[in-house]
Amino acid sequence: MTNSDRAIYILGFLIIFTIISFVTGSPFLSEEIIPTLPNGNVLIMAALMSCGVVGRIITWTYKRIHRLNTITIVMGALWYPIGILLSGNTGLNFTNDSQDSFVFDIITAIIIAACFGLLLFSVGFRLTMIVRRKWRRS
Repeated sequence: MTNSDRAIYILGFLIIFTIISFVTGSPFLSEEIIPTLPNGNVLIMAALMSCGVVGRIITWTYKRIHRLNTITIVMGALWYPIGILLSGNTGLNFTNDSQDSFVFDIITAIIIAACFGLLLFSVGFRLTMIVRRKWRRS
């Protein structure tokens, strides 16, 4: 097993763990790592960035997809700072200003769709290339 395989398994576990944690509403998500920094926010940012990293590892020889995955890593890293700017606090608790909350929800939806969509595309593209190579050999 190579280092890139290990990284894919570890990051894939992180992504799946994040999805399951949010779907089930785990209580540790609202606990704080440091004061005013909930675990859920850090976990989401790490999972969004992990989608891009796994995509980069899988498609390392395909430059265009590789660059798009780099963009999703940056988008995942910027998700939390954008939320802090819009909400005004590290807990991403929006007050009565529903306009900022709506904008942040749209930004979050776009970033999640881009990260997971490109990850699925990268996996599908890589599998297609593997099948294509095996088909040519036979």
